[in-house]
Amino acid sequence: MASWICSLTLVAIAFGPSAALATTTNYPQNTALVMSGSGITLTILGGSKSDSLSVTATTFAVTVASGDTFTVRYPAPSPGTLANNGGFPSCNLVNGNNDVAVAGPVTVTFTPNATLCAGGSGNTTPSIALSQPLGGQTLTAGSTYQISWSTGGNGITATRISLSTDGGSTYPTVITSSGTNGLYSWSVPNTPTTTARILVEGLVSGSVGATSSSLSNFTIVSAVSSGGGGGAVTALPSTSGSTQSSDDGTNDGLNIITTSATGANAMLRQDADGHLPAAFHSDSLVKLACAAGATDVNDACRTIYYIGLDAKRHSFGSLNTFLSWYPDFSDVLTIDAATLASIPLGKPIMVRPGTFWVKITSDPKTYYVEPGNKLRWIADEATAVTLGGSMWNKNIVDVDPSLFTNYLMGASIASADLASGWPRGAVVKSPSDSTLWYVSSTSRRPFMTTSAFAANKFQSRFVEAITVTGWQALSSGSSVNGLEDALFSLQH
Repeated sequence: MASWICSLTLVAIAFGPSAALATTTNYPQNTALVMSGSGITLTILGGSKSDSLSVTATTFAVTVASGDTFTVRYPAPSPGTLANNGGFPSCNLVNGNNDVAVAGPVTVTFTPNATLCAGGSGNTTPSIALSQPLGGQTLTAGSTYQISWSTGGNGITATRISLSTDGGSTYPTVITSSGTNGLYSWSVPNTPTTTARILVEGLVSGSVGATSSSLSNFTIVSAVSSGGGGGAVTALPSTSGSTQSSDDGTNDGLNIITTSATGANAMLRQDADGHLPAAFHSDSLVKLACAAGATDVNDACRTIYYIGLDAKRHSFGSLNTFLSWYPDFSDVLTIDAATLASIPLGKPIMVRPGTFWVKITSDPKTYYVEPGNKLRWIADEATAVTLGGSMWNKNIVDVDPSLFTNYLMGASIASADLASGWPRGAVVKSPSDSTLWYVSSTSRRPFMTTSAFAANKFQSRFVEAITVTGWQALSSGSSVNGLEDALFSLQH
């Protein structure tokens, strides 16, 4: 469905001060750029940065700051020209695509044209590249892990995925013989090992045409019962007669509690929907349809957008970012290019508060995420164990460093802080009680039904069974009875 490279990482927490973070605009993954007048769909390549981007029916203008780059692609198999007034080449063929990179500081206007770039038919040699798991991860038996890969060239019609438990010497276990969409939800088997690797093989007419495998070993561990970033949790009681707000009209048994809009540029739901195409409302997930036979997982059609209460579409920063909000892709709708282009592009979505902890590869500090994209540095391992259990280091994901500019820095978290309070956005429970509690800025709020928990897209794997009393010291607040914009939508 989407092409993300992101892995779970075992880390040690570092000590030292944390600096405040600046604000900028980034494109964390490939993003569609539609010229509605000419019907041309381009791709902004992941990793690009811009200070501004304005789009008309046939042109787009981009401002790039000093030290930043912005790369636009006119994709294969028929790459047209990218004429511009900035002195950049209009054709730069790379594996059959026309990729033009803009280095700042500059403001440049592009006028894409369907006239084919001369002199290249693209790379026809079949190729395949595993994106994850590349090694170093620790996976829990029974959990679902997204294996991702990309294919290139011509001829690959299927992908075979196999597991090794002897460091890649043999791959006796075939996981699946899948299509070429580049993403497979793998149910991790109960085969504990420290020398696991994955092999992907691109099949051409039934024979192996290309291969790629994990660069190093990863670990599979037996399942744990609770805690540690997503253990099992007792089912919520089903309660009838709860106070509910008005029905949302979808006949799904869930209700919406509409709160006043407090997020940046957020509106009331009915107001946001009034700015959107009739077939797509706020909280929708959408993507472009992929062309028949498309195999490139980096294609813009793989990008999923969330439509927020600001009436804009927001891409997800990584696969793990998406999975922090949604358990699967079942809610994703297909949207046509013209309709997608009519919805303005907003900032990327970050990891959901209270789910994964985050870090960047260049800095060992690990951060808890609170609502409002606020990062709180976890000061030491003792604090991490209190906050996330003995297996706290299984719940950490790396974030693209460019996306850290979308976060704000909050106060650090130390063990003393957890004696009388708890980070906002967490969902917690007592090991001896099935009631789940959402931690707000002033209180802990109980979920009254399983429907209320599910309506706000919370996932039981992120619920922590906490033995310390810090969260219990918070006053008991109003119950959560249905979908609340302040718990879900406005956090985008």
